[in-house]
Amino acid sequence: MNLRSIQEALNPALQNLRASRLTDAEFIYTPSQIALACFRLANPELVDRFLEWRYDTADADEVEVHGPPYGMERGRLGQVLSDVGALVQEGLVELDLKVIKGIDKRLKSCTNPEKVPGTAL
Repeated sequence: MNLRSIQEALNPALQNLRASRLTDAEFIYTPSQIALACFRLANPELVDRFLEWRYDTADADEVEVHGPPYGMERGRLGQVLSDVGALVQEGLVELDLKVIKGIDKRLKSCTNPEKVPGTAL
């Protein structure tokens, strides 16, 4: 694992992270699982090698006291990361700027008490 491959994966991982904000991932998975899944989408080999190293170097005493790394077995973590990755890929859609501006305009009018009938200032 070298620094260059991590740096190259950073921008695509951040793009995946932005896409995850458009999904329900934050309600279902932990931030660390989402982040790891975003990196895995950007560079699967990098994350898989890291997880292999992390699980292989886990001390037996540490596992006995605290459980496996990341609170689950490696196979289960791989499945969770795949599930998060599939959810994140659903968020990688082009958004229509006109629709977004329309929604933003309606939200602003809803939050302005002057425009809500029945409110007295």
